[in-house]
Amino acid sequence: MESTENNINSLKTNEITIGIIKGMIGIIPSFGTFINEIIFDISGRIQQKRINEFVKQLSIQIEKIKDNKVDNDYFKSDEFYVRQQVICLMREK
Repeated sequence: MESTENNINSLKTNEITIGIIKGMIGIIPSFGTFINEIIFDISGRIQQKRINEFVKQLSIQIEKIKDNKVDNDYFKSDEFYVRQQVICLMREK
């Protein structure tokens, strides 16, 4: 429990430090915003874009799975049983 609390406090301290540094850089006339963008913001945008793309692709795959429903009656049929037996015999050879 203490380890978790220490990690949370450490993360808060890191975020505060980064916020102070960004604020100090941001007050530099003309170049502060540009420097903040290069040092801090671009990597976050790239990560977010990758996460968004992953979630989009995952959603597409889930929709495909929903559309491909399993025909349980086929698995109970004689046709499936015969095909399964043929495949098993072929593997034994």
